[in-house]
This record gives sequence, C-alpha cells and structure tokens, in this order.
Amino acid sequence: KLVMSAQDLVETSPRRALSLLEQHAREYPNGNFVQEAESLAIDALRKSGMQSQGATRAQAYLLRFPQSPHARRMRAWLQELNDPDHNIAGQPLPTR
Repeated sequence: KLVMSAQDLVETSPRRALSLLEQHAREYPNGNFVQEAESLAIDALRKSGMQSQGATRAQAYLLRFPQSPHARRMRAWLQELNDPDHNIAGQPLPTR
C-alpha cells in the first residue's frame, strides 16, 4: 500500500512520495516490492531536484539489481547526468 500510494504521488508531490518510500524501506527492508520502491524513491529524488542523491542511489541500485526492469532507465539517466551538455549539477557523477 505504501508503494502504491507513493507511486501516485511521485509526479505531483515527490517529497511526500519519498517520505512514504522511506517508511516502506524501514518497515519492509526485504519485502516483495524493494526494487520498485527504490526505483520510485530515485524518481522522487530526481523530481525533487536532489540529483546527486538520486544518482548515488541509482548507482547503488544498479549494483544491487543489475537485471531489474528499471535498470535501463537508471543507466540512461546516469548517462544523461554525466553528459556535460545535460548535467544539471555541472559536476561529474559521484563514484563508488
């Protein structure tokens, strides 16, 4: 239920969505919707203007779930951020 509620809020209220997803992570750290919840949290960070935090979590997501259905989208977004013509922060991506 938390993930579904957050999904409805990502576009219109990303910070509220992020709050719900953080609650989900605390309550269900190994639940069935971990991949989906983390993907939505990364989207919420992006939409909230928290590019650096989103990029860091996207990189960790790809390490943890390299075959996820969301992996292609994560990689494309990270590539876009790393492109100097599209890098909102004007900085290189954080590395692990």
